[in-house]
Amino acid sequence: MTRVADQLHYTSCRRGVRGGKGFQTRALSAGILPDEQREIEARGGYSVQRNLPPTPTQEDIDRDFPVAFRYYKLSSGRLAITRTQYTGKDYSQRWGNFFAHSLVVATLPATTWSIDYFEWPGWKGRLEPEEDTEETPPLIGEVDFEAIEPSPSFSFAELQEFLKESPGRIEMLAAMIRAVFFGPQKSRMLVIRDTPLNGIFWLACVLKAFPPHHAHSLSISTYQYDSRNCAILNATTPGTDFFFDDTQRRFQFCMFDLLEGQSSEIPDDGSEYASTVATWMAKHPDRLQAFHAFMSSVESCLIDADLVKPLRLFRLGCG
Repeated sequence: MTRVADQLHYTSCRRGVRGGKGFQTRALSAGILPDEQREIEARGGYSVQRNLPPTPTQEDIDRDFPVAFRYYKLSSGRLAITRTQYTGKDYSQRWGNFFAHSLVVATLPATTWSIDYFEWPGWKGRLEPEEDTEETPPLIGEVDFEAIEPSPSFSFAELQEFLKESPGRIEMLAAMIRAVFFGPQKSRMLVIRDTPLNGIFWLACVLKAFPPHHAHSLSISTYQYDSRNCAILNATTPGTDFFFDDTQRRFQFCMFDLLEGQSSEIPDDGSEYASTVATWMAKHPDRLQAFHAFMSSVESCLIDADLVKPLRLFRLGCG
């Protein structure tokens, strides 16, 4: 049976599914439930960094405004992937518009990670002027989800190159992986501050440190402005409402500020697993991929202390 995804578009427009003007669901697939629609609308917002121009050119937007790519589980049990892009002015020439395109699917394929869908060519980035009419928008069709090719930018070879670009990245990744073992237990989500591009690569490294069916439990946000609807794994930039002060670093989040060099102290939870897979990703990505293939037969998908047991078993088998 082909795995398909429903779709939803959200933006400021002349007419959407509710019939009026303004921010709303512009169009959606017939399979989107009302509760799912409300959740997706709440997750699709976009706040502009304070250090960016209030009236940017299109060149400014393309260069400096990060894409917010989010993956999360809905209350219905289905999974949503939302890509939100700042677009500037809406139909009334007011600044602050954005376009959020979401896919909703029952499950992800067993061999992919959520970040693999970041570069899908089918993402819609804006509502074109000729589309923004007073006519009631038609329903959107489903997407053949299994036909989407994984993003080439986040292959294991590319992640290896990223980790080799600067000294200390292996140790930093190991600390981030430990934060995944420790943080959710204490409701301390991972927040990484770096450039928008580096932030995406850090999230890809953390996700792919875990086998796919383990990583499917990790919600992500490649551009998070504040703690509202915070994911388990978040990337952010300067000019947002994350302060990275002592209180946030010690008590509220597991924070890694790669721009200012300030990070939370992360306990040793999962340290053997973290140091091993971080080293493999940077030096032996083929071994990490073999471990993930080995883990496909393991029933448990919990990220906890027991994850080191199959890791040790795999290492014994490799000699």
